[in-house]
Amino acid sequence: MRSGSPSPWAARAAAADHRQVDDDRDHAAGPETGPLADHDIDRALKELLEEIRIAQMGGQILLGFLLAVAYTGVLPDSSDSQHNLYAWAIVTTTAAVALLLGIVPLHRLLFGMRARNEILVVGHVLAVLGLLALGVGIVLGVWLAASFALPGTLVPVVVAAAGFVVGSWIVLPLGVRLWLRRRP
Repeated sequence: MRSGSPSPWAARAAAADHRQVDDDRDHAAGPETGPLADHDIDRALKELLEEIRIAQMGGQILLGFLLAVAYTGVLPDSSDSQHNLYAWAIVTTTAAVALLLGIVPLHRLLFGMRARNEILVVGHVLAVLGLLALGVGIVLGVWLAASFALPGTLVPVVVAAAGFVVGSWIVLPLGVRLWLRRRP
């Protein structure tokens, strides 16, 4: 891409609702309307990578646990529904890990092309999709474990797990976002 020609990703990043995050100062200004400054993009990329590192670790541990289940000897004695549940848990958790790790090859393959805006926007999409898949993988993993260990209380355990994931990953952040938008 030539320097000077605006990219569609840069326009999208500039039009997004970005608030400058700075714990040292109180910002009364609303969302930025112009293009992001280079230092803002660098900071946003660093924050995105830190968040993804944490999510990757959780996804990799869950995937490792699920893969280890195949070697424990419990699968031959399990029902068809448990086999299907196991397969879906493996697929969604693998998708989560792949999506969360996807920013690494994206960054490496676009390195030196002055594509930080594009990396930030695509990395954000990969992170959101990866977290969605990880949330589903967590609930399926709990469901699978509960189907073996707690078959009599399966529904309350799965509902509680789903409630914790949805509540802490979606409801709470969106509630804080709404509250921040409404404050003067």
